[in-house]
Amino acid sequence: MKWLSVVGSLILCSTVNAQSLSVVQSATIHDLYGNTIIEKMLTNEDDHAIDVLNVREFTHDQSAYSRDSLTRVVKSWVDLRKPGLVVFLGEPALNIGYPTKYSSVLFGGKTFNMVAVTALGAYNSKREAIYIINDNSALAALRLADLKKQLGEKKTEEFDVDTVLEFRTLLQKLQGEPKGTIVLNVFTLVDEWNSNVGYTEIEKLLVTANSRHLDVGICRTGFKTTFALGPTPSEAAVIAMGVYDQSSKSHISSCANLKRVKAKWLPVYRVSIGKFDIVEGG
Repeated sequence: MKWLSVVGSLILCSTVNAQSLSVVQSATIHDLYGNTIIEKMLTNEDDHAIDVLNVREFTHDQSAYSRDSLTRVVKSWVDLRKPGLVVFLGEPALNIGYPTKYSSVLFGGKTFNMVAVTALGAYNSKREAIYIINDNSALAALRLADLKKQLGEKKTEEFDVDTVLEFRTLLQKLQGEPKGTIVLNVFTLVDEWNSNVGYTEIEKLLVTANSRHLDVGICRTGFKTTFALGPTPSEAAVIAMGVYDQSSKSHISSCANLKRVKAKWLPVYRVSIGKFDIVEGG
């Protein structure tokens, strides 16, 4: 059984009162973004305190016992602070007797700039295979639905993995498949010791094993894949506060990592140059 553990921190020190904000952040979101979402949220909360509770070893797919334990811990933690609002990032909102807001951050029908995924097809239509690797979490399933909606009629091949061994085996198999784009939609796996492995390590496994395909991950600080899709930390903070404007021309960013755009991918980058929102590693 996975045990629940939490880490609490006060990001901005000030008197906790009814105007303060408390954030419960899942292990997945913390692994992806650290506290960068919180830092961005602070710019919109100038006179407020933000307390953060980072929750470990708990996802949408854990047991009822874990959920009950989380509810008790969060309720006790929030009771000490009495915030005006509790924001759940990546965790399902719990009934804790305070005003709450839930944000998955990574999905929700937002418009994506899909150039990171479609750039290879724009360069060479014969190499437009899109391989999407998913884990078994509800988060991955919901983000997959968003991605496929944005891709429209483009054909994809999808693979599901639960363990690090399955992931390594699949990556090795894909090295023999027609050249295309691998989209990483995996946030947690189980290793040979039955311990959870998070996105940071999963991303490293991908970029180490993959030498054949373009790889697309999450656009976060220091991302390692060739290209990446947001939300970026700034976009995630806006989404978390529920002020993302669906009617505007705003979209979730595509990003390029020049350190990984090796010589053989430079023609692809040149075709799509100017279409990326963020370019790093130059």
